[in-house]
Amino acid sequence: RLQGDWSSDVCSSDLLCTSTAADFGVEVHSVELPFDPPAEVLVRDMRLPDVIEVSAPFTLVAELYSNRATTVRVDLRQNGFVDIRGREVQLEVGVNRVELPAEVYEPGFRRFELTVHPTEADRFEGNNGFVRTVTVRGRPRVLYVEGVPRSRGYLERALSRERNELANFDVEVRTAFGFPSTVEELINFDMVILSDVAAADISRGAMRAVETYVRDHGGAFMMVGGENSFGPGGYDNTVFEEIAPVSFDMFRERNQPAIAIMLVIDRSGSMDGVKLEMAKEAARAVVDLLAPQDSIGVIAFDTEPDMVVRLQNVSNRARIRADIGRVAPGGGTDVLPAMADAYAELVGRAARLKHMIVLTDGVAPWDGIADLTSAMRADGITVSSVAVGADADRALLEMIAELGGGRFHATNDPNNVPQIFVQETSTVARTNLVEEPFRAVPAQRSQSIRGIDWATSPYLLGYVQTQAKPRAEVILRTERGDPLLARWRLGLGLVAVFTSDCKNRWAVEWVRERIFPQFWAQVIRDMMRVDVEEELAMTSSVRGGVATLRVDAIDASDRFINGLESEVEVTLPDGSAATVALEQVAAGRYEARYPLPAYGPYQLRAEHVLGGRPFATSLGAVSYPFPDELLTTGPDPSLGRRVAALTGGEVD
Repeated sequence: RLQGDWSSDVCSSDLLCTSTAADFGVEVHSVELPFDPPAEVLVRDMRLPDVIEVSAPFTLVAELYSNRATTVRVDLRQNGFVDIRGREVQLEVGVNRVELPAEVYEPGFRRFELTVHPTEADRFEGNNGFVRTVTVRGRPRVLYVEGVPRSRGYLERALSRERNELANFDVEVRTAFGFPSTVEELINFDMVILSDVAAADISRGAMRAVETYVRDHGGAFMMVGGENSFGPGGYDNTVFEEIAPVSFDMFRERNQPAIAIMLVIDRSGSMDGVKLEMAKEAARAVVDLLAPQDSIGVIAFDTEPDMVVRLQNVSNRARIRADIGRVAPGGGTDVLPAMADAYAELVGRAARLKHMIVLTDGVAPWDGIADLTSAMRADGITVSSVAVGADADRALLEMIAELGGGRFHATNDPNNVPQIFVQETSTVARTNLVEEPFRAVPAQRSQSIRGIDWATSPYLLGYVQTQAKPRAEVILRTERGDPLLARWRLGLGLVAVFTSDCKNRWAVEWVRERIFPQFWAQVIRDMMRVDVEEELAMTSSVRGGVATLRVDAIDASDRFINGLESEVEVTLPDGSAATVALEQVAAGRYEARYPLPAYGPYQLRAEHVLGGRPFATSLGAVSYPFPDELLTTGPDPSLGRRVAALTGGEVD
């Protein structure tokens, strides 16, 4: 029933009412009242080039509206760092096109924030900023984090472009202290390799960030073996075990001799709160980790020792866990009597391994501790120590660990204590470290292992024993049948494990041969996020708080690509994710509508599947910086005039 050319700024209800009025001969008259709107400056849009190259300068275009001739100052930030600060810009009445120089120095996620500071009165502050996000393509980037810094050069050299023509990616090497802690840091890399790093050195937040990076952003994550990886590294029951294609459970043979462990835990007044709760949680984690034939005892101490759990088999886990939960804070700190009671429990116990873990956050007398620790070591009892917080006597605890033949651990975050106890227990048990020569055995065909003669390949000298999960893709096995190289898909990305190492301990025979650079280059190329055949352009627009996402699929011969199964992963301003399906609406055209739940920048990543196989990806962004009403800058008399003209009314 509607006739005529209507502008997009007339809503559907206006059209319906005007059309009905015209049909029934109702005249609508328009009266234009004199109105001088308050001074207003706003950012209408910010445009970036379709293609941004690393280290290539480009021009960012901002559309600034003002209803007064005025002066503003402009700030531009890129990933939180200031590119332009306080640039003065003269604005005329209406829309002003302002060009700003910019440059990106590394590939990955980039967030551009434009802020305008009016020098005079301004009605709305909420429309003075605009944010756009883009993903800048460059050479694929791989992050390699090595827990033994002196050994990192083997894989680093093997993957250098000068030495390996298969390495069509850049490798950045860090120690455990440089492991990314946020998703924003991780998505700058197409793959992350974590080698021989203990769980205590990776925060829980960083582990969750890795899960999001893989599941929601299509990243690739790989754990590589060593004495500080998987179970021995304390990763049992962590996020990394949840997302891995293998489980890290301790392996025990029925006839294997038992282990006896005494936990000596500070319960002084300074431990009250999260420290003591995490210490109790750590003790319960050790109970869960040990086998039924193992033994555990727990002593809590302040100025006096309290035998919370007498040394006993772990078969009655529920009662032991309950007794640990009843530990309450006390008074001062004296570790010697508690260690002496723990020694008395262990010395007469028949066990293959006898071990003690001492934890405190304070300062205790040194008298007699060195002699007692030396006596325990002479009786085959090893002692490790844990310092919690900056006030702990680290010198005393380091001495205990050194004389006791154990390890010293220190943390300022009490939340790390359970991981430390699990790592320490796993290290003592060592039941899933297999140190014997073996050859890798192919389990199924894969791009990762093609072109290698595995029957004559060099020996590996050890690995960490794990168990493949039901849906895992096991590519290489050991001669015992345990997983060596395994992976599976997690959301949009991949998680893999290599249970031997990538340096000169277990892989010492590999690092001398051609197999080493070939194998690792192929594994990385087969896994990393950018390993897709095509990238299809994605466009987006926003109207009324609803984003329209569009992908035009056209091949190199200008033919439409039909039959794609496509989903868009939408990353919201708060970092959470949602998924929306693209529907084919025309030849080669796919669209989706997504109501935007919040103001801010949105990242888009689409995965396209053709014939059941991954075919292409699309990257995009949506900016929804502020409510539509903040775009209102004054009356629009043309709207009233057009309504009056349609209905035969007058303009007075």
